[in-house]
Amino acid sequence: VMVILLASLLYATDIPEQRRRRALVIFTPFLLLFNLLRLFVTLYVFFAANALFDGVHVFLWFVDSAVVLACWYYAFRGRKGFSDDMSRVF
Repeated sequence: VMVILLASLLYATDIPEQRRRRALVIFTPFLLLFNLLRLFVTLYVFFAANALFDGVHVFLWFVDSAVVLACWYYAFRGRKGFSDDMSRVF
């Protein structure tokens, strides 16, 4: 899901195709490894401190989103800003 979210953000942003593909190639293995780490943390909390499981599980959803947004920002950096793109929206 994290890779799909990153791909949708990259394809919704007006960046060159080469940069978009390079970002997907670079960040897909990173996001998959991060997802495995998140899975191990979630399972550890489930077995070690079951009372905290629900809170940690929801908190890690926000961490997932922040990691994907950070990857998108890293691929998007170097642009002048969002003001150029907003004229196309309206």
